[in-house]
Amino acid sequence: MHKLLVVPGDCTILGGNTVSPSLMIKGFERCGALEQLCVLVQAGSLMEEYLRQAGQGGLFTSHPGPRQAPVCPTGTPMGR
Repeated sequence: MHKLLVVPGDCTILGGNTVSPSLMIKGFERCGALEQLCVLVQAGSLMEEYLRQAGQGGLFTSHPGPRQAPVCPTGTPMGR
């Protein structure tokens, strides 16, 4: 069976980035298709806490996540 893998861009902020995966999980749940969805979140992140508080604690997979600098630091032009 194929699964849709969702990897949120930033698990450390609240807002649409956090709400969207929650609504996606809810939609898949309503359609009876949760087995076709895999949402990855960073362990200990705000997103993980938000999903747990929304009652979706068992509906995502958490991972330790790297503690490294971004690929393209803020203020650095792409390609340089």
